[in-house]
Amino acid sequence: MTEQGPPYTVETILELLKDDNKVKLAGLDVDGILRGKMISIDKFKSVITGNGFGFCSVVFGWDMHDKVPIFFSPSLSLVLDVY
Repeated sequence: MTEQGPPYTVETILELLKDDNKVKLAGLDVDGILRGKMISIDKFKSVITGNGFGFCSVVFGWDMHDKVPIFFSPSLSLVLDVY
């Protein structure tokens, strides 16, 4: 078993990023490819303190060649999704 360091908190994360001005925020798609976007530190602070952020859901439906599969239909998505 590996030894773990102290848990990360909002304060420790912000301390680690104090000299940075942007953060890449990302998630994995169905192929395991990291999909993300660069956001400002101010926006990141807003995200980690509970205000959330917008991220277009279609990026998680793209295949590894950034193409939407033929069987994909925008009518299957939520009305509030924006493509």
